[in-house]
Amino acid sequence: RLLHAAPQLPLVAGGAGQLGKYLVRALAEAGAPTVRVLDARPPAASPDGLAIEFVKHRLGRDKTASLDQALHGVDCVFSLITPDVQHATTNDFTRTNVAGVRDLLQASRAAGAQRFVHVASMAVTDCFQPSIEQSEERELPSLDKYTLVYDRTKRLGEDAVLAGNTEGFATVSLRAGAILNGPRGFTLRTSFEREGNVVSLEGTAPMDYIAAEDLCSAALLAAERLDSPGVAGQAFFVTKGETVRPEDVAQLVAKEMGWQLTLLPPVAQTCISFGLQVSHAVKSGLGWPVPGVAPHDFMRIAMMQKTFDNSRAIHVLNYRSQVTVEEAVSRAAAEYRQSRR
Repeated sequence: RLLHAAPQLPLVAGGAGQLGKYLVRALAEAGAPTVRVLDARPPAASPDGLAIEFVKHRLGRDKTASLDQALHGVDCVFSLITPDVQHATTNDFTRTNVAGVRDLLQASRAAGAQRFVHVASMAVTDCFQPSIEQSEERELPSLDKYTLVYDRTKRLGEDAVLAGNTEGFATVSLRAGAILNGPRGFTLRTSFEREGNVVSLEGTAPMDYIAAEDLCSAALLAAERLDSPGVAGQAFFVTKGETVRPEDVAQLVAKEMGWQLTLLPPVAQTCISFGLQVSHAVKSGLGWPVPGVAPHDFMRIAMMQKTFDNSRAIHVLNYRSQVTVEEAVSRAAAEYRQSRR
């Protein structure tokens, strides 16, 4: 539970999303009587005993004047919002991850909020570059080295958050691993989209996975400790969880659901990737809307080791993982079954 520094009126930007619902629940369990949610749509449900104040706003799109009302009286802001990684366009990523985060920072400071907790991503390290137990001491790539717009915009958003740390307005960024946040979340979505058959790639590389509950716990711990100079203005890898391969996660889903597991061999991957590249190039050439992260890029990402040293989060934030990957998958499966009834 949070200590004396618990937010009294937190605002969760992205509180209606797949990760946001876990943070809203965590804040309720920590004793917050009211949580203000900033999002494009209201939350689907509210934890018992918690008052939710919903403010409709699309970061990076709507006029910033509406943020003033949303932030009135707020003492801690949690920034979670990001476009759908699988479907968002390049413009979507730039508007939300960069302009939207900057708008939220400026409005939060002007409104008198004292703390700002930002959930970034391991993507700030460049998903196309291997990371082997990488720590915060290793410098991030220069901005011109990023290939994926998602990675670059997440980096720019984090840069703005850390640069915004000033006296009376403390900021922190948490670099999350692959988030296990239910069957509709990006990490597990593809495993549940073909009922009866889980399709994954053969030969995938180790990757850090973290349950949404653990990440939200880290966010609350960071908010609690933002008075400390060892936290304010800092970035922390909060990626574990556990280190497993994407194909192992797919196997867990198949086992939990009693479904078939299909692992695509390298030859099939090459053919599929080529087809996806051609399709993406044709649509882009015709001027049709295409996702900012091309489908074939996700196949390449799965082959890149992305593991990180969480020692700083453990020692400075007192972070401890409580939910295993298997438990997170089991909960996602239960949620999927419930949704099908």
